Amino acid sequence: MHLGRQHANYGRGEHTIELGIADEPEAIAARLMEQLRSKQCDPPKLPQVGLELMELARRPDVDFRQFSAVIEKDPLLAAKVLRIAQSPAYATSVPLKTLPQALSRLGLGTVADIVLEASMNLTLFRAPGLDEVMNELRRHSTATAYIARIISAHTRFDDDYAFLCGLLHDIGIVAGIIVLTRSGETLPPYDTKLKPALVRIHERAAAALAEEWKLAPEVGWVISHHHQLRFKGRIHGVAAAVALADYLAGQLGMGARHHSPTTLLVEARTALRLEGPVLDRIRAEAQEAIAGIE
Repeated sequence: MHLGRQHANYGRGEHTIELGIADEPEAIAARLMEQLRSKQCDPPKLPQVGLELMELARRPDVDFRQFSAVIEKDPLLAAKVLRIAQSPAYATSVPLKTLPQALSRLGLGTVADIVLEASMNLTLFRAPGLDEVMNELRRHSTATAYIARIISAHTRFDDDYAFLCGLLHDIGIVAGIIVLTRSGETLPPYDTKLKPALVRIHERAAAALAEEWKLAPEVGWVISHHHQLRFKGRIHGVAAAVALADYLAGQLGMGARHHSPTTLLVEARTALRLEGPVLDRIRAEAQEAIAGIE
């Protein structure tokens, strides 16, 4: 399928997508998916410092000094990390004032999550002309990550990847916006045309990005199936946690209301064995955790 008119830079890593203002979401989605799979596409890059620290945190021989040294290479990032560590989501009895304190009290894995969140906030959620949309996506993705971690803490499922999967669950939408704004084309109306197109393809786009970024297979599967849930016939625990977190984030005012069918949410809640008082506690903890999201 031809995606757009060719120009002098075609084949040099630059490519335009010719989107008609009157095009329907289905047509926009098809052309955008073709572009994301194209060799000429230059997809956004996931901040490597966050991924580097997540891997470092899993090594048994790592120490706090190694961790701190990586973060402190970027003073802006270090300041952002500390500010997030001081937010209600990571509240401690004594306020955190330095990175070593954060590492000591929160642990390497949690600080690695914070670094990835901070680095994505600084570099990834950016698109000229769609600042408000990207800010809403940033806040929704962050809230979903926090809530996915809370849900996992109340279940029997391993939460090693819950935060990361929550943070990246709508990355297909984010990447689609970035690719489109880089193309230089006049974009169709966001709410009525572009958003429905992006929602339609965001799981497939996430799968392509997970491969490009060489994410762990489980992470790639979850972010590309969080509206489907089933892996080899059984509901995947982390995917269910992310789907429910996605829903709760919208209910709590962090981003657009959820677009998954009610039956899927019931399946997720049932698989996670979250009923009554436990679900109420999760909602209360989530409300407190997301209060500090800027």
